Amino acid sequence: MKHKNEDLLEFQEVPGKSEPGYLARESYRVPVRGKERFLLVIGNDTYPLVDISSRGVSISMDATTSIASQGIISDCNIILDEKIFEGLDGEVIHYSIDNDGSWLCGIAWLNIDADTVLKIEETLLAIRNELFEYV
Repeated sequence: MKHKNEDLLEFQEVPGKSEPGYLARESYRVPVRGKERFLLVIGNDTYPLVDISSRGVSISMDATTSIASQGIISDCNIILDEKIFEGLDGEVIHYSIDNDGSWLCGIAWLNIDADTVLKIEETLLAIRNELFEYV
C-alpha cells in the first residue's frame, strides 16, 4: 500500500452492521450522474445526484458546502425526473473525492417508511430499465 505524505487510512468495524467476513448491500445503486432531472434538495440548496438507491444517495458538491458540517439532515427532497419524494431525513455517512477531483457526499435515509422505499424502488426500476433499454 502506498502512503501519501505519511497519511494513513484506518478502517473500523461498525458494530451490529454485519457478521465478520460478510459484506452485502441491501439494495442496488442506479447511476444518474450528469442527468439534470435527478436532484437532492436540502432547504434552498440543490445538489446533483451521482447515484441513488432506496436507502440513500450520493451527491456531487463543493468542499465548502454547508452540509459538510452536518451529520443529520432534515427535510430532504429527491427529484427523480417527474417524481418527487419529500420530507426525508438523512445522515451524512461519507465524504470522498472521485477520479475527476470532485467532492462526493453519501447520505443514508433515516426512519424511511416501507411505502416510500417501495415507491422509490419502483421509480429506480423504471430508470434502470431505461438505462439498459438500448444496451
